[in-house]
Amino acid sequence: MQHQRFVAHISWDSEAGMFFGIIPGVSFAYAYARTEDELKTELKDVLRWTIENLGQKELALLRFHEKIQLPD
Repeated sequence: MQHQRFVAHISWDSEAGMFFGIIPGVSFAYAYARTEDELKTELKDVLRWTIENLGQKELALLRFHEKIQLPD
């Protein structure tokens, strides 16, 4: 399987006291977590689920970038 890399935008939500992250170009790929490490794990899980459940046509529409790499 070819590795694909995605950009994740992570920010601190001071009102909620949590980190918030999104993966642009991937519908519904967002998460909240108390720590940045937990957020990265959550985003990887969301992305993995999305890739496993999309068809080939939908996968071709995702925009790939050069930041986060999912392990096999």
